[in-house]
Amino acid sequence: MIYSIVPTDVVFFDNTQIRQRHLKMYNNVTLELTDGRVERIISTNPQDYLKYHNLLGSNNI
Repeated sequence: MIYSIVPTDVVFFDNTQIRQRHLKMYNNVTLELTDGRVERIISTNPQDYLKYHNLLGSNNI
């Protein structure tokens, strides 16, 4: 996993659907956004899920 102080943005398109997905990386947490909404939290630390679970389904990022 890439660790970065400054948020980075990786953009790619799903081959099966025309939906734009972004990966936002903050230190050790990666948030996967699909069409502007947080779809998934990717982290190796279970405490990160508790910290960021309220962002799931929201577009406030």
